Amino acid sequence: IDPDFGAILDARNERRHGIALRIAKGLKSGPKVNQAAAVLTAVTSFEFYDAVAQHGLSGQEIESIIFRFASATIAE
Repeated sequence: IDPDFGAILDARNERRHGIALRIAKGLKSGPKVNQAAAVLTAVTSFEFYDAVAQHGLSGQEIESIIFRFASATIAE
């Protein structure tokens, strides 16, 4: 990866994690905050979406999977 492009990706991932952390802090407490933020960061990543899409699922199906994972993480 080009170093500049890598830096852009890292910044994007850090922003997404920051958003996930703010969401988790609003809905969880204690050690569950970091766990929930980590899961939310992972399931909202391009890599997760792409890995699921490789199995022939539609965008709508993938969105449903992401929503279920995120909801289960928050509900836990």
